[in-house]
Amino acid sequence: MSDAIELEVGARTVRLSSPDRVYFPDHGWTKLDVAQYYMSVGDGIVRALRERPCMLHRFPKGLPGGKVHQKRLPAGAPEWVETVQLYFPRYGLTADELCVTELAQVIWAVQMSTVEFHPWNSRRGATENPDEWRIDLDPMPRWLAIDAPLTFSAMPYPPLSKDLAFKLHQAGYRIMMHVPTQNAPPNSFSGKGQLAVNMDSTTVFKTLDDDLASVPFAKGLNNHQGGLGCDDLTLMTRMCQWAKQKGMYVVDSSSSARDKVSLACTALGMPHRKNEVFIDHQNDPNYIRNAMRQLAELAKKNGTAIGICHWHRPNTPTVVGEMIKQLKNEGIHFAFVQDVTN
Repeated sequence: MSDAIELEVGARTVRLSSPDRVYFPDHGWTKLDVAQYYMSVGDGIVRALRERPCMLHRFPKGLPGGKVHQKRLPAGAPEWVETVQLYFPRYGLTADELCVTELAQVIWAVQMSTVEFHPWNSRRGATENPDEWRIDLDPMPRWLAIDAPLTFSAMPYPPLSKDLAFKLHQAGYRIMMHVPTQNAPPNSFSGKGQLAVNMDSTTVFKTLDDDLASVPFAKGLNNHQGGLGCDDLTLMTRMCQWAKQKGMYVVDSSSSARDKVSLACTALGMPHRKNEVFIDHQNDPNYIRNAMRQLAELAKKNGTAIGICHWHRPNTPTVVGEMIKQLKNEGIHFAFVQDVTN
């Protein structure tokens, strides 16, 4: 087993022991892969667990070793890991269960061998009053039901990325690589295989080569997060040089108001492709509808428009699909981002 590492998660530093311990032997996915997966969907997992009592399914020896159903918070938790006390009248006992309020608490649970989180459908302020009915819906069928040429961007290394890329490619969609890129402190780590400020060209090229090996069928790239890295012209130029050498296109995600991705592309003579609308910056269906309408108006005005949304957000595939159908009926044409410039 390799030495423990430290992960920056928000304002916290979380120690991860035995990061190369294999949890999913069929795929070779490790404890670190599980942590990085949860970090890559941080907003979603915290939203799903926030303020809810949560039982942990722990796999100390990986999936083949069986699970431990853990109600009580494991011993040795940092003081910033929050709990809620529950009463079980059948046994006359209480248990202090994990109560997530920030992403670092999720990653700490992964350090304690947690793979699955099972939240209550009530919150800690009123544990006997459920406020939510949950149905576990895989977004894949809803995306596949959309009759439009969509491009999906997959992060390197998270356990599900490779499988999703295969399935989406087989369904006729196109794949990009979602390159983790350094954020500003305190949450500077954006995922395994990230590009970071002060990397030389050799390191940038090697990092991207390794990233690409875990994202099958990728023909282009954009940045995941990257508030610091995307603002660095030297780093973005090296990233775009690598893409140009590979014959890949680049989409500027507009990760910050000062990002240099488009500037680097233009200087290298590469086509300009820039995100103009974050479609699901909020999860409200009407917000998504209005963003899609805004995107359509930009396309009417300028000839083309590019927008970005999130795979995993609960309302996104349904509402985006609804709006694509409506806008197509109004004469809006949809295309793969590879076939569009703006």
